[in-house]
Amino acid sequence: MDQYHRRFDADGARRHFGFSAAEKIVVCFCVLCFFWGAFAFIAASTRRAPWMLSPAIAMITYGFTFYAGFMNFYLSLGFGFFAAALSWRGTRRDWILASVLGLCVLSVVRPRRWIFAGLTILAAVFFAFEYSDTGILVGMERQVEMLVAALPYGARVSYTIDFGNVTRINSRHLVDRACIGRCFTYSNYEPGTGQFRLRILPQGSRVVSQSGLALEHGTYIVRAEDVPLWEIYQPDEDDLTKLAIRSLTVGEKNGRLGHQHPL
Repeated sequence: MDQYHRRFDADGARRHFGFSAAEKIVVCFCVLCFFWGAFAFIAASTRRAPWMLSPAIAMITYGFTFYAGFMNFYLSLGFGFFAAALSWRGTRRDWILASVLGLCVLSVVRPRRWIFAGLTILAAVFFAFEYSDTGILVGMERQVEMLVAALPYGARVSYTIDFGNVTRINSRHLVDRACIGRCFTYSNYEPGTGQFRLRILPQGSRVVSQSGLALEHGTYIVRAEDVPLWEIYQPDEDDLTKLAIRSLTVGEKNGRLGHQHPL
């Protein structure tokens, strides 16, 4: 399983630097590509370096797409912005296309100090909340590492971690990194789209759920061939950042304890 879908060309970095360092290198590259690609595109469309808009570009760079982990899409946007900037001709048709991006429109406004000051304040507030959210995520990942460290090698791990709509923290892949080289985590939501297929050679019993959604939603009934199977869940409804782990038994519904996933 690959954390946050960062697979576009991360294997080479992983082989040379290891999983932890490769992840940081790849993510930094994606962030820089997106930021400077957007910067170049706005500069080409307005013929003015958009330094005034750099706080807004930074907020978009660390927006939902970044935290959702759609790195292939994220990186392709960065490359697309660079390509559009290089091929920009400044025609009226191009301007209509550029108007889709609100920052391009804002960039044609005569630079004012109060605009930059306002965007800087917004960026400061945005990244303050970002820092808080990231701190919560890091703390939960540390809990997961402690929980799976006690499991036997090759253990099967599922989880029913969900924050609902109270936060934009992506909790779908919290367990994946901790399980690298240690355990198997059943958490991928992509099979639910019907657009992906997983083949196992030689044939084995590692497949638990055909949809990939029942385990995450806590509606999966454990079968005899699934055990031993472990579940990481949120035991405290008043503090959803607390995590616990338990062994599932045959015939039980995996989400019967702790916080319930809002279907």
